[in-house]
Amino acid sequence: MTNILESAAIKQVLWTEAVEAVGLRAQAKLPQANGRIERAVDIVLAGGVELLPDGTAMVQSQSGAGHYKVNGTCQCIDALTAPHNGACKHRLARSIYKKAQTLLAVNEAVLHDASELVPDMPLPAQPVVLPGTFPEAPASANVFVVLHGRKVQITLRDQSETRLLQRLDAVLAQFPVDKDPYSTDR
Repeated sequence: MTNILESAAIKQVLWTEAVEAVGLRAQAKLPQANGRIERAVDIVLAGGVELLPDGTAMVQSQSGAGHYKVNGTCQCIDALTAPHNGACKHRLARSIYKKAQTLLAVNEAVLHDASELVPDMPLPAQPVVLPGTFPEAPASANVFVVLHGRKVQITLRDQSETRLLQRLDAVLAQFPVDKDPYSTDR
């Protein structure tokens, strides 16, 4: 049977979630750089960052005019005026990439430990997902739950509607049922 963590599609989802989580933290921490942060996240998700062995990174220019070699500095025009000592989108992309790699490694370790508690679920053949491409999931579901006193929305996506419904059932089993789930008085 295929281990769920070995699926390329699952790894792509985990990578995307890690990059987006790091991006959100960066937006909260550096509100003056928010436009640059969104563009940096786009660069990372498009596969535009290559981390080199010496710690520098080659970061794709969004104008398509090559790459920038980025470490503590960047040679792009925006770095001259960007806040936080020249935190242009290329430097931010390198930082987001590195932090997302760390977060992904932690998340994969946690999921791997959890997968040992649940029998392996056979996965259908998955389409190859190339970096920077995000095909629409054939099955998705949104649900609102109360977590630590806050109403949050959870979105689940999957390649199989049957497996999605099983996952949704497992998520919903963790939360108490509202007395009237259709009430707008909250």
